[in-house]
Amino acid sequence: MECGPDGDVVAGPMPAKTLEILKGVTTPVDCILGNAENELFRCISGKTIGGLSAYSDEVTRWVSTQLSASDIDYLMTWTDIKTMAVEEIGEVLFCHATPSSDLDIFTTETPKDCLHQLFKNASETLIVCGHTHIQFDINIGQKRVVNAGSVGMPTSQKGADWLLIDNSQIHFIHSSYNSEDAVMNMMKTSYPGISNFVENNILHAPSNKAMLEMLSTLETQQNQ
Repeated sequence: MECGPDGDVVAGPMPAKTLEILKGVTTPVDCILGNAENELFRCISGKTIGGLSAYSDEVTRWVSTQLSASDIDYLMTWTDIKTMAVEEIGEVLFCHATPSSDLDIFTTETPKDCLHQLFKNASETLIVCGHTHIQFDINIGQKRVVNAGSVGMPTSQKGADWLLIDNSQIHFIHSSYNSEDAVMNMMKTSYPGISNFVENNILHAPSNKAMLEMLSTLETQQNQ
């Protein structure tokens, strides 16, 4: 099936190179926007960025200096959500966080009544999301919600987490790559806090437990 990134493509140390690679993919690709891209749009239009933290806002401002006008035009062709028909499954909804927001935080520990509220307007029975970076597979009533994980900022082990839908089967996949080469290239950039970034995302990855604790804190703040 056609597939593509679920957003936050430009949040890392090499945003222009990442977009160059995406543009060169010959397989049909559909991409959707994440909060990083929408924060970038707010930044370049002079609006308040409104990211998850002061650091993420700093990253957004840095990214805005790294991309060309054609890069921005390319990003603006992406949509917030995408629905696709998948053989043996039916309509599948792809979103960054939830169907109505690219910032909503929820985890496998979120109460079911809250989950029902977040996805009540989705008619699709399979929903693919990302945002929180932890791969999971949960049922919310008759709906199945799966998280593809993160290629650039995975949890549990270094490498790249992603998801493959093969007809009726969903496969959570982890791929390894040469992290030392990646670090060498990333350290050449002026990305804010690059040393911490490569240490905590490329050379090592946070445990699922640590990520859940952090996300639970953000979720509580979000709901207050």
